[in-house]
Amino acid sequence: LGKAAAIENTDKKDAISIAQKALVLAVAIDKQVLIRDANQLLSRIFEKQKKFKKALEHSKRHLLFNKKIIEEERQAEIVRISSALDVEQKNHEIELLIKDKALQNARIEESKTKRNIIFATIFFMINSGASALVADGKAFDILGAFENTDVGSSLVFGALSGLAVALVLSLISGVSISLLAQASFHGAKSMLPAVYILFFAWAIGSTIGSMETGKYLAALVGDSIPMSLLPIIMFALAGFMAFATGTSWGTFGIMLPIAGDMAAGTEISLMLPMLASVLAGSVFGDHCSPISDTTILSSTGANCHHMDHVMTQLPYALSIALVSAIGYLVLGVTSSVLSGFIASAIAFTVVVAIMSRISRKV
Repeated sequence: LGKAAAIENTDKKDAISIAQKALVLAVAIDKQVLIRDANQLLSRIFEKQKKFKKALEHSKRHLLFNKKIIEEERQAEIVRISSALDVEQKNHEIELLIKDKALQNARIEESKTKRNIIFATIFFMINSGASALVADGKAFDILGAFENTDVGSSLVFGALSGLAVALVLSLISGVSISLLAQASFHGAKSMLPAVYILFFAWAIGSTIGSMETGKYLAALVGDSIPMSLLPIIMFALAGFMAFATGTSWGTFGIMLPIAGDMAAGTEISLMLPMLASVLAGSVFGDHCSPISDTTILSSTGANCHHMDHVMTQLPYALSIALVSAIGYLVLGVTSSVLSGFIASAIAFTVVVAIMSRISRKV
């Protein structure tokens, strides 16, 4: 074809002969690119000789083979891209399987660590309680051991045991020591607020017990406030304190001893309702507080503005707090837990009906 193209302007007859031989050879070996080029060359030569019929015939063949070649190239490109996509998808699936396997292993290790912490803490609670019973010359029994246990030391030893198990499992899994050190540092750093809260709560609890604050408040309240209002008052105080401090556990540590002493100094039958009102109020206030860690983490996890999250959950939390307050009020007045539950159920039904009506209007 190159030789024919070189002489097409000088010796058209020989150029046609050479091009036709090249075309026959291209057809014999089924080389479509050569067939296309040979027909294009013959069409050009015949057109120069003014043999337009033959030029048109070879031009049509050239276009036909050119179209086939382009289609085959497109199909090959599609196959190539499809193959690359299949490889990418397979690699992605393999990565997902590896990540899923790693996540499953992490969950298994986490579950083992949690079980170890629970069992170790229970063991140390029983052990410290048993030691106290032996020191008092009493026989061992489970209830007596839990009654005389040292909760603080049991929690510390249980946590240390869980940490040891987590470190061992991580080393077995192939985690480097440097990464373990970094994770331990960041984990300890994230737990510091909880440690501070518990430390000061225990300190305040001990101070309150030594000063007999609960008995003082019980004597102060005894003549001025009806005892039937104590559960709802403790609920409101605990809610306000937890909202202001942003912690339910800290409120537990401060308010539970006070509530217990007040119930013991006024009406012992109100012990459980008052303790329950403190727990409920503390959780309610912590849930609504904009400075609570749970509120901050919830807004962060939902990827929304922090105060938007606080303001949108307040109506629901306040509605349920109102339901609980009605229940505690009825419980205090009637001294009947069943009456408190019935009043709460009625109040809850009314709140749901009001919210449903409001949502329909919106």
